[in-house]
Amino acid sequence: MSAPTKKTTKRPKYPDEIRAAVKVAIEARGTKNGAPGAKQHVAVRAALPADATTVKQILAAVGVKNEKTLRDIANGTADRDAVKSLKDFSAKIDDPWAKGRWLAAILVARIVEAKS
Repeated sequence: MSAPTKKTTKRPKYPDEIRAAVKVAIEARGTKNGAPGAKQHVAVRAALPADATTVKQILAAVGVKNEKTLRDIANGTADRDAVKSLKDFSAKIDDPWAKGRWLAAILVARIVEAKS
């Protein structure tokens, strides 16, 4: 007879606010297929300036005019020029999954969090 095994609960790797942000980014992107994960959310938050805590400050830091444009980029309805506005900010992030629409979806999640 084998000894009974201990049940251990696995602690989540990322905090609750990051996991919640992943869900918001999936909604903003419009599909779960190819959605950025928690690792990308952490990388984008690290690239944002520490004083970027309001919606206006976040938008200014990433170079996007308004929240609607950012949401349009995230769901794929924006034109190419709007997507190019994220290029300078995305150069600060060394992750191929934190570019373009994926980056915009992550930033939408960060803005939703900043509003609450």
